[in-house]
Amino acid sequence: MKRYFFVVLLLVLAVGVAVTFLVLNYSRVNYSTITASVIGEGGEITGPGELHYEDGGSARYIITSYQGYHIKEVKKNDEVILSEKDFRSNYSLVLTNIHGVNTLTVEFAEDLTVSTNNIGVNGSVTYCDSTDLNRVKKPFAYVGQDVEIVISPNIRDVNHSEYFPVSYIVINNRQYSVQELRKGISALGYRLSQSNAHGEMVLTLRNVQNNMVVEAAFGIDVTFAYGTNGAYTTNDVMGGISDLSVDAYENVVNKATNNAPTGKVFKGWSCRLYDTSKDTGVNFGTTFITYDSIVRISNVLGRNVYFTAVYENE
Repeated sequence: MKRYFFVVLLLVLAVGVAVTFLVLNYSRVNYSTITASVIGEGGEITGPGELHYEDGGSARYIITSYQGYHIKEVKKNDEVILSEKDFRSNYSLVLTNIHGVNTLTVEFAEDLTVSTNNIGVNGSVTYCDSTDLNRVKKPFAYVGQDVEIVISPNIRDVNHSEYFPVSYIVINNRQYSVQELRKGISALGYRLSQSNAHGEMVLTLRNVQNNMVVEAAFGIDVTFAYGTNGAYTTNDVMGGISDLSVDAYENVVNKATNNAPTGKVFKGWSCRLYDTSKDTGVNFGTTFITYDSIVRISNVLGRNVYFTAVYENE
């Protein structure tokens, strides 16, 4: 009888050990957890809530932002996995070697748009990483970012590697000269710098807080000569069909008027094309200018323009 009792006791103990092992093993397999959640609005993540994974296993999450939003930050516990600097709207996240209790949080933010446009056909304006030789346009900007705009003039003379100059730049409907942007406008965080020997420039807009619109006009050098007292030069003329607003050149017109020879009155400009400093001798007529009109010239060759003041007897 005692022998049977001893056998039964051994069986009970064996069953207990087996049950204990299974319980502990089951607990170990299901111990690792990830609780995924979205902070605020703007997107979603697959598998929200608390999910159990095999200890040491892996898990995959799909993070998707809604239209007009991007991923601001993805964190696993206190580790930042993805930030705004990565410029991602959607992301497939794979977590490996999962252990213990974990939290996965995702935060989204509204996009800032950066719109670019080239005025005329002699260059391009692109919102991209200035170190990216492929000039891949970035999809959005974020609040507080330093935005870089690459301004690339087209080539004008292949043999001499000459490029069209940048005439002026428009930022959020306000026009700036190249000279003032090169000096920098600290109050607005704007600065223009030369990028390479081919005329390319980088416009930096620091700490952007709102949507940005940047345009650049690419032109040809224009020289206005009057009387015998010198010349006036500007870069505000675009290739192709050029519109020279009288308002923009009122100073030039005043100088031409004030420097008229005795007994003469200023009537307009005689126009010629020239390459760099060498006059081609190509004359394409006289264009007259008054205070309520526009000088319109056809410059399909994309050469520089030389204006000579025309005077007539009073």
